[in-house]
Amino acid sequence: MVAGTVGAGLFGIPYVFYKAGWAIAFFYLAVFVVLVGIAHGVYAKTLAKVRERKHLLGLVAEQFGAWGKWIASFAIIGGLLITLVVYLILGARFLGLLFPALGNFSYPLFWVLASLPLLLKFRRLVLSEVIGALAMAAIIAVIFLGASANAYPQVIAADLSELFLPFGVILFALAGWATVEPVFDYGISAGLPLKKISRAMTLGTFFSALLYLLFAVGIFGSAPVISENTLDGLGSWPFWKFATLLVLGIFAIWTSYVPIGLEIKNSLRKDLVWRESTSVFFVLLAPPLLVLLGFNNFIRVAGLAGGLFLGLQYLLILAVGTRVLTPSRGKKIATLALALVFILAAVYEVYYFVVR
Repeated sequence: MVAGTVGAGLFGIPYVFYKAGWAIAFFYLAVFVVLVGIAHGVYAKTLAKVRERKHLLGLVAEQFGAWGKWIASFAIIGGLLITLVVYLILGARFLGLLFPALGNFSYPLFWVLASLPLLLKFRRLVLSEVIGALAMAAIIAVIFLGASANAYPQVIAADLSELFLPFGVILFALAGWATVEPVFDYGISAGLPLKKISRAMTLGTFFSALLYLLFAVGIFGSAPVISENTLDGLGSWPFWKFATLLVLGIFAIWTSYVPIGLEIKNSLRKDLVWRESTSVFFVLLAPPLLVLLGFNNFIRVAGLAGGLFLGLQYLLILAVGTRVLTPSRGKKIATLALALVFILAAVYEVYYFVVR
């Protein structure tokens, strides 16, 4: 569960802690651990109830018909696409930091490197997710263990003008509902009861949040400047150490970019019945086009991915769960309250991205 949760959102955590204040950001982190954990539990119970190998899109289509399928397609495929944009922004920036002479050419270069497996029709990169997760773990370890108690910047407790800044970024970092399905399937095949499977998912979300917290603490003790993508602020480190982090970061992002791109392509082909060639060209061209259209700010785009698209995805999980599980009135009210949080996240991120 941790391997499927810890991703590019890691690099935005220190910035939102710094800008909004540690108390506000920690509050969001703690609350979303609980809320996301509850939503994952609902999804696991739903999968257990239907007793069929169905993905979220199929469940939504079954429960809500054609209009539900189109909303789910927008939320899921759109969310994956925006996530690719986040990875493209980070990958290109880290490549540019590693090789400053590249300048703006770092964008097309990283895009080509990330797109090659799609062009070559790789079905998957063996163990890519696990290797990427190990690279992320190595980054966290290097940052945390290299921190100095004397280097901590002045981090305020709260800045109310940035009260909602961490909302989408932290949700983007903690969201791991797509990992619920394989974890659930593995648990059932191993003969584990649903309670143990749900507990493992909850612990996975908790440990992911703990890793994010350790990373933020490590950055505050390592970076003289807290930048939006974190690694920008570590330029004063010895080059070998800084370069090692950049290589790990690029590799972790690259190993995540490819499977997400393949997932979008497969969803377009199977769920929306697009042609193979059309699906491939969409996955290849849409991310760089969105960057050119102005989707080039890491924090804003990560917040949009988390607040709007992931918020909608969790709303769909709760909606399907309410239909399939037929909960009591009290649980329905609790589910509605949880849904309102994700609705607020979606509304705010649209406002933040468009207005601010």
